[in-house]
Amino acid sequence: MGVDGDEMALARLVRQARDEDAAVADLEAAAARWRQARAAQCALAHLPGEQLREVLRLQRTQVGGPA
Repeated sequence: MGVDGDEMALARLVRQARDEDAAVADLEAAAARWRQARAAQCALAHLPGEQLREVLRLQRTQVGGPA
C-alpha cells in the first residue's frame, strides 16, 4: 500500500474513532426508549380490561381504523 493508501486508512481510522461518542449517544437514546416502552407496557398491563379496551378503541378511531 502506498503513502496515499496509508493516509486514507489512517483518516478512516480517525473517523471511526470519533464516531464512538455518537454510537454511545445512540445506544443511550435507544435504552431510554426501551425503558419508556417497558414502563408503558407495565402500566397497560395493570389497567382494568374495560379501560384498556376503551383506550384501544379510541386509538383505532383516531388512526382511521374501524371502530
